[in-house]
Amino acid sequence: MKFSLDCTREVLFLLEEKLTISPDLEICSLNLEKIASGLSSYGIGEIANTLIVLGEAGFLVAETISSEDSIEDIIVSRITYNGYQFIECIRPESIWKKLKNAGIKAGALTINAATQIASSLLISLLSAQLSL
Repeated sequence: MKFSLDCTREVLFLLEEKLTISPDLEICSLNLEKIASGLSSYGIGEIANTLIVLGEAGFLVAETISSEDSIEDIIVSRITYNGYQFIECIRPESIWKKLKNAGIKAGALTINAATQIASSLLISLLSAQLSL
């Protein structure tokens, strides 16, 4: 299965918008079905894979419920500090376009590389704004 950074970005933005903590401080988790219903551009298998990888990368706190040969559900309870750092680095559309174009030219782009490059681009963008 191929990993899509476009799907990753959309999943993270959706989770940022939809995950909440109630006034009673209850964590309001989202399951795979609810997440997939907000991302019609991607199949449930691709979304499930993205959630699993983001959990393994330390960007999400997520629990995969599986049987012997299938995923029953994935429950996401929150985005981690590293997840928020990545979201902020890839939020500006100008950075995202540069990052994607670089990945296309190079023929590959990992989450680690995307995080480091996006962070450098964001620092450059912020530094340019401070010079004004």
